[in-house]
Amino acid sequence: MEHLDVWSADPGRRRLGHPRYDACGPAKPGPYADAGEILTGIGLRRTLPRLRILAVLCETATHLSVSHLHRLVADAHPKVDLSTVYRNVTMMREHGVLHSFTHAGEAMFGLATTPHHHLFCERCGLLVEVPADRLGTAAELIKSSCGFEVEPSGQFLRGRCGGCRQASRNAG
Repeated sequence: MEHLDVWSADPGRRRLGHPRYDACGPAKPGPYADAGEILTGIGLRRTLPRLRILAVLCETATHLSVSHLHRLVADAHPKVDLSTVYRNVTMMREHGVLHSFTHAGEAMFGLATTPHHHLFCERCGLLVEVPADRLGTAAELIKSSCGFEVEPSGQFLRGRCGGCRQASRNAG
């Protein structure tokens, strides 16, 4: 069975009762089990804001805006301000620990565990991560027919998920 990470873009809404669910069952602990080691491994200090940002992203298992991420970090550490969160997510993105995409005019940050693309249901907000190699055939077709080379990961494709398409058929 294909592996697709699936969760709602709304952190308050959970899929199948799990904070993160993939097509093969509940997601296994990711590579961020020891965030401190990851930070020092890429030459960044283990600061409280960085560790807490990674912990929040692991706990929510979704993509968050800087303002939403700040609210969750500040719940546990009120002295961490918005600019600190912004500087740290920017730095961790530059070092490849996080990735981002823009949705509704706002940058959304998530853990950069493996190269992947995003499928977003515009009706229900479901966000599906697809391993980058799953869109390889489409990227090659675009390159051979148009001469346009698509980035190997990080694409954000919008549409409607199977559940929403089915609901539309049933309602019509």
